[in-house]
Amino acid sequence: MKKILYGFFLLFIISHRNAYADPTEQTNINEAHAKLSGMEIDYWLYTPETVSGDMPLIVYLHGGTSKGNDLDLLIKREGFPQYVIQGKLNIPAYVIMPQAPEEIRSWNEIGNQIVELAAITVDQYPIDSGKISLTGHSMGGIGTWEIGFAHKDFFSRIAPLSGTISKRLQSAISELTIPVWSIIGSDPSDQNAFSSNTSIFPQIEKNNPNARLTIMEGAKHWEVVKAYLQYDIINWLIGSDTQ
Repeated sequence: MKKILYGFFLLFIISHRNAYADPTEQTNINEAHAKLSGMEIDYWLYTPETVSGDMPLIVYLHGGTSKGNDLDLLIKREGFPQYVIQGKLNIPAYVIMPQAPEEIRSWNEIGNQIVELAAITVDQYPIDSGKISLTGHSMGGIGTWEIGFAHKDFFSRIAPLSGTISKRLQSAISELTIPVWSIIGSDPSDQNAFSSNTSIFPQIEKNNPNARLTIMEGAKHWEVVKAYLQYDIINWLIGSDTQ
């Protein structure tokens, strides 16, 4: 697959500080840094244990409590990075997990930079540019909807967890034709995501045969992240599922 080329100046550095030093945990996760369109982003980079040909790429967007300039917050507070570190997920793909700056209110504010980060990762590693997927929880779930829609020609699939669909996006949601798997909880703590998804999904499904909505009965907002363990989201994101 032809690589994606972007004509922008960038600084791309991979350090060798692994996420935690426990030998029982994954060691193929390294801290990385990139300068993109005038801003700097730190992120964790996961490299698959076995690389064969051009691999998929998964971009994970964290929730609001993990913003800042300390990458370890993602490991301490975010379910998905914890599952990756602990080896609970089999991921035959590269994964980037960027950290949003403290001052931003939503991922959508730096959506272009997230796409740039994914693009340079494609250029740096053996990655299939046709298999770049996006997922996230809470603020990251909202960002997955927003950025996935704004760059629907870039991402192959999106999986927002506890992601509220904004009214602005709802008005144009029929244009989202890439595969989408939205997962929400039925507990009142996930009410915003629950209400927006259940009200708009019938419209999404009319135009998108590859859209699915999963409701985790009784799941609280923070518990929805466990869907990464309970469902085969990873294989779905990389296009290896059977449906």
